[in-house]
Amino acid sequence: MDKQQHDPLINLMTFQDTAFWLVLRVCFFLWRRQAGKSYTIAAKAIDRMLRKKNHSCFFVSASIATGKEIVQKEAQIWHDALAKLKAKQAALGKELGGNVIDKGNHNLLDVDDLAELMDKQAAQIRIYHNRTSYSRTLILAPNPDTARGWTGDLFGDEIAFWPAFREVWDAVEPIISRNPEFIFWLFTTPAEDDTHYTYDLLDPGALEFTPKATGNFYKTESGYPVHRVDVYDAELAGLPLYDPLDGKVIPYDEFRLRALDRAAADRNYALKFVQGGQAAIPLSWLNAAQQLGGNCCTGIDLKKEDWAS
Repeated sequence: MDKQQHDPLINLMTFQDTAFWLVLRVCFFLWRRQAGKSYTIAAKAIDRMLRKKNHSCFFVSASIATGKEIVQKEAQIWHDALAKLKAKQAALGKELGGNVIDKGNHNLLDVDDLAELMDKQAAQIRIYHNRTSYSRTLILAPNPDTARGWTGDLFGDEIAFWPAFREVWDAVEPIISRNPEFIFWLFTTPAEDDTHYTYDLLDPGALEFTPKATGNFYKTESGYPVHRVDVYDAELAGLPLYDPLDGKVIPYDEFRLRALDRAAADRNYALKFVQGGQAAIPLSWLNAAQQLGGNCCTGIDLKKEDWAS
């Protein structure tokens, strides 16, 4: 997809567009719930398939194999994106294929059939550049046992809900270290459990953010970029919240007051890292204490010997 194109294949909100055009090999995306994470991943994966021959993309989601009603939603997102691609395939000079196309009538599978393939981790989307050359996207569950075979781009959805994120990352990290063409883009909201590996990885600590329609950026402790889009950023980009009772647009503060679980609302929409795991002293607390203390702290070790930090 060309940024100068007047009739884009897929329309994106401001923060989605910002993410789409990033030139980053590894990036984490900390976005509020219902901000279009899966749709943005679908758009980027399609773009990568259109641009690169014989290229593989892996859409890896916590939703796959965890409940068909959840998979159905992601199937609808992919169906909508692929339908737009199929409608323009002649103009693009490409052909949509794979098992998402009915071999009998050459039409795109309906949403239910696509969801069934996704649930079985059997869905494969192909874009043919010519009769012998194609790129593909496979839709999979986050399984560390098979992750070593994911040679290509990795797009992770809701990584804070992957039960074995660290194991998957350990399996796939060597892949990107061997090939500069591959990208790893990983999307999520904050983890519910503060013992999950992504909790301390993505927690911005004491950083403060000014709302922007494009979202904000910061870096993890190890230097990886994070694109952050909370409820206030999304509102500026034209994505409001609606009152659960009367359906009218309301600001987040009012929405929060109506929430049955305000801590969950803060986590899902304001992107707050809410304590809720079993760690006695979470690493994020220690990091915050270090930032506040700076160079003016004094510590006492177990031998009762004073030392200056």
